[in-house]
Amino acid sequence: MTTAVDAALAFLGVVAIVFPISALADAVLGSPLGARVWFVAGAAGLVGAVAFAARDLSLGRLAKFIGVTAASSFAWLVAVAAVMTLAGVAIPAGDRRPFLYAGLLALATAYVGVYSDAVDVDYEHGSASSFGAS
Repeated sequence: MTTAVDAALAFLGVVAIVFPISALADAVLGSPLGARVWFVAGAAGLVGAVAFAARDLSLGRLAKFIGVTAASSFAWLVAVAAVMTLAGVAIPAGDRRPFLYAGLLALATAYVGVYSDAVDVDYEHGSASSFGAS
């Protein structure tokens, strides 16, 4: 593929990840951003597209990340609702908090599932991460 197509796909992928969580967080916080949530998602998409194009990152991994996030969000929503119900937390109709919690947990699940091999963990030598290693 060409760099322009890669950048366009990366832009759409990053927006697909950032917009739902941003919109949910905005709703939970009382809509301080309002329609500017689109601007935040677009700006994140632009930064992400530049990063993907400049660093030649894998669009396949981004697609897996989006898929794992979407698939696991439903399971996390059921788990969050169950925990909130068992803990006696009232969930009024229209409350966005369970969706936000499930979305954030789904993002964490996708990161661990898709990018866990990107961090080199070597417990025997005391090095907990490959970031910053030379």
